[in-house]
Amino acid sequence: MAVSTPWGESQHSTQIVLVAVFHTTAGHGGVHIAERLAGRVLSKFVRNRGIKDGSGYWYEEDCDISLPMYELMKAGHADKVCEFFCNLDSEKVMATISDSIRRWNLEYFNDSHERYSSIPRYEKLAKDWTIRFNDGRTLKVVCHEENKCIVSYCGQFLIMPKRVYFRGVEEVFDAAGNSVWSEK
Repeated sequence: MAVSTPWGESQHSTQIVLVAVFHTTAGHGGVHIAERLAGRVLSKFVRNRGIKDGSGYWYEEDCDISLPMYELMKAGHADKVCEFFCNLDSEKVMATISDSIRRWNLEYFNDSHERYSSIPRYEKLAKDWTIRFNDGRTLKVVCHEENKCIVSYCGQFLIMPKRVYFRGVEEVFDAAGNSVWSEK
């Protein structure tokens, strides 16, 4: 069944996750994120960038697709996003997505972005630190290169740019367990 997209009738569809589907048309394409997934994993900033229809949000394949892909990766769907990108490893996918966001949607990474707590710049933090969220979850971050960090969460590892923002942060600890930042 053909799907109507903002760019015309879909000629081919590729499922990324259950309710996130990439569509191509005769001349263009993009990804559709269903309302039920968007409400759970997409920030208000990203939802506002999408083209809203009755069933969810559309993101154009050249400039805006990186926004929902970035947030899908951060929400635990890194394996599916990497599979969509021809099975590239998460480091290459995250670098590609981040570069695209910096080029087309730089304000997404702005310190004042409402979705994220403003954690101090990484230069002020130790190379290894732990982030504790308001709900008690923790995230281990180890910086290895000039501009990349390895983030460990629930047994999964992601390689991310050093300048990373997280939602719901309560406190940040250095490798020795000393508090270096608190929301309080």
